[in-house]
Amino acid sequence: MHLYSATNRLVCLLLAVLAGLALISPLVTAQAYTSSLDYKTYLLSLKDGVGQDGLNTVVEFVHSVAGVVLTTYDSLPGIIKVEIPVSTVDALKGLGLVDVEEDAPVYALNG
Repeated sequence: MHLYSATNRLVCLLLAVLAGLALISPLVTAQAYTSSLDYKTYLLSLKDGVGQDGLNTVVEFVHSVAGVVLTTYDSLPGIIKVEIPVSTVDALKGLGLVDVEEDAPVYALNG
């Protein structure tokens, strides 16, 4: 009976390890996916006639593609700085709510 008990414990341990891997695997896959995307910073300006609802739609889109809103400008309403995957820029433009420009680094502006 001692052999059965040891085998039973080994099977239970193996099942526990496999269950743990099953829980961790999607997290690792998601992290690997987002870290493999090429992100860039863009300045978005709302098109004429696009109000707060349009801005909210743009912000929701940015978050839905694993992007982030970096800055909003009080002195320049309707302009926001975002960081999003390059592969999503065409879809953002397709919303028809904003004009999209890649943000230029400061050193590129000076010379």
